[in-house]
Formats: sequence, structure tokens, C-alpha cells
Amino acid sequence: MKKFVCGVLVGVLLTAGGSAFAASTGLVGKKVQGVYAIMKDGKKLADAAVIDGAAYAPVRAVAEASGAVLTVEGRSIKMAEATIVNSSPDDSNKESKADLEKKLTIQKNLESLFEASLANLEGGLPSLEAGAAVGNERSKATLESVKAEIEKTKDSLVKFQAEIQRLEEALKLLDQ
Repeated sequence: MKKFVCGVLVGVLLTAGGSAFAASTGLVGKKVQGVYAIMKDGKKLADAAVIDGAAYAPVRAVAEASGAVLTVEGRSIKMAEATIVNSSPDDSNKESKADLEKKLTIQKNLESLFEASLANLEGGLPSLEAGAAVGNERSKATLESVKAEIEKTKDSLVKFQAEIQRLEEALKLLDQ
């Protein structure tokens, strides 16, 4: 009888542990509600899955479209910032209006992707904070990682917004 009780107890612990882990993984097991096409210059690059109203795009496709450098280290994907060229008005006059409009569209698309990413990261904070509050070490580590990623995303957004402003000013100069 003791062996039977021990077996049931081990089974319950293993099942409960797996459920707790599954609850902390975020998107794993969630239903894909739709698919968006990621387009660049009229060509389809990849598909983005829509989960809980947010679009999740393949990182490699977004990195290649933005010209960013993508590296994978362990369980981290690192994307180096897109090169932003600060130029004088004389340099921007050398660029054609069509080129500036394309660059502006790309920057605005990247800005919206980073804003969506930021919203997704911030949306996961309450569950991570709750897990960290009860002493879950994995949640604590993930929480710190997510907070750092939020700061990097905010910094990137500021740079994208500055580049968008520069491109809009260059277009205004060309229109004069």
C-alpha cells in the first residue's frame, strides 16, 4: 500500500510541476488566430503568426529586411541595431525622393514592429512578476531578461523615430 501511495504522490507532483512550467512559458500552446504576410517592396518575405491579437514575425526575416545583423548565442537571439546614417541636408538632397520614401516606409514598418514587440514584452510582465513574487527562480531570471529587452527595445524605438524625423525633413527639403 505504501508503494501505491508513493506512486500516486510522485505522479501528482510530476503532473503539477509540468503544469506550472507550462503556465510560465508564455506563448507555448496558444492558438494561432491568423497569419499576416510580411512584405518588402511588394515581395512577400515571410508570414507572421497572430496570437492573442499580436503579430509574431520571424526574427531572421525582419533582421534581413531591416539590414540588421542577427546572431544566435545559446538560447538568445541578438539583433544588432540597424545602421542609421546622420547626414547633412546637402547629402539628403542627393538621395532621390523615391529612395527617401522607401526608407521612410521601412523605418515606419520597423517602428511599428518594435512597438508591437514592446507591447508584447510589457504584456508578459505581470505574470513574470507574480511568479517572481512567489519565489520562482526561473520567473525571476526571465523577468530580469525581459526588463533588459524592454529597455533595448525602447532605445531602438527612439532611434527609429529620430531616423523617421530625419527622413521626413529631407523629403520636405526636396519638395521645396
